[in-house]
Amino acid sequence: RRMRLSLDIARKFFNLQDMLGFDIASKTVEWLLKQSEEAIHALSKSCTDKIKSAVSSSTSECGKADLGHNRVSKGMMVNKSPSSRDARDLRVQ
Repeated sequence: RRMRLSLDIARKFFNLQDMLGFDIASKTVEWLLKQSEEAIHALSKSCTDKIKSAVSSSTSECGKADLGHNRVSKGMMVNKSPSSRDARDLRVQ
């Protein structure tokens, strides 16, 4: 899969990749994920706790975040603007 990055984020990402000495973007992403494991685990636990407390309700607050983040899966968040569209959304079926 490919990701589109804003110009500012792309600059930061590739500067980090250069500092780390990685030649493959996936290694940089893997490094970032390892560095944020604790925060990801805390978010996952928080969402799991919210889901457990909302069992009787048909909807859960898990996945909602400030700044317009969208729920992707099991508590993982991606900052995705409402106007952005994936290529698969644009395909005519």
